[in-house]
Amino acid sequence: MRKYVVFALLVLSFAAGALDYGSAVSLAKERPPVKSAYLKLQDADAQLARTQADPLALKLDLIKARQERDLAEAEYRLALIRAGSEISAAYTRVLDAEAQLELARQGLDLAKQGLQIAELRYEKGGASSQDVTSARINLQSAENRFKTARSGAELARSQLVSLLGMEAGSDALEPAPLLDPPGWDALLKSLASHPDWLKPHQAEELARAAYKLLDPSYASPAQIENARTNMERAAKGAAEAERGLRLRLEQRWNDVAARRRDLELADESLQKARADLEIARKRFEAGLISSFALQNAELQTKQAALERDVAEHALLASVWSLYEAANWLPVEVFGEN
Repeated sequence: MRKYVVFALLVLSFAAGALDYGSAVSLAKERPPVKSAYLKLQDADAQLARTQADPLALKLDLIKARQERDLAEAEYRLALIRAGSEISAAYTRVLDAEAQLELARQGLDLAKQGLQIAELRYEKGGASSQDVTSARINLQSAENRFKTARSGAELARSQLVSLLGMEAGSDALEPAPLLDPPGWDALLKSLASHPDWLKPHQAEELARAAYKLLDPSYASPAQIENARTNMERAAKGAAEAERGLRLRLEQRWNDVAARRRDLELADESLQKARADLEIARKRFEAGLISSFALQNAELQTKQAALERDVAEHALLASVWSLYEAANWLPVEVFGEN
């Protein structure tokens, strides 16, 4: 009941236009793949309980039931992470697209003003016809950028609505926070809960148990040798799978580091743009540049701020990708499960 009360409150808050990142990502639990994985986990729980209560259940039956339950839990966790990552990406796309739209709108206003200035200067003999033509071309480019940005913002918002299964309101979204990934050792430990890790290791466990349960008094040498071969093959498969998963995790870890460096560079560019803007403001106050030049400097600073936000969102996406590789469920997003 509590689950549906929380869901209803989220619906009401979204209808009021109060959508924030945490509320949006928390709806990952409502995504069809996550619901399906959760039902599968419930079935596996019930099957394990039945097997444990069955006095005729064999040791291999108990191992299989426990393995199916563990795998179902791992698949539910991974489905939840993937759904959260998908919603996070859609959410930040809205932020970037709508910021780009606002920037394009201001650029369009500036281009219109630039054409007016060029035409006025041309009438007074202070500019050539080529200057007017250039200003008109700039205006046309600004109009095209605005139309493209408007379409992009509308598409991004509709994609988010489609993922959430409800209206996301028309108000500007709250900024997305950066998630801080755990340390390498914690990620390696979590890797053992990844379905792609569990499956081959469970096969190895089952093959090893089957081999140990063979009674030489009843099993033929051929059966024992076949079981031993299966056990060795399963162990080799588990080792190969683990190496591949560790390599993928390392790649995702390095990608997070690279995106963090990109963000640092974007921060530096933004700081420089702000410093340049401050100089432009002082020059404007001293009468050395026009208000049009000042507005252009302000637009350049906003562009640098947008690029910085895009870099931050790319870092956030890489963190989610790292979570998926390790099957790490961020409790700061989903709480304790």
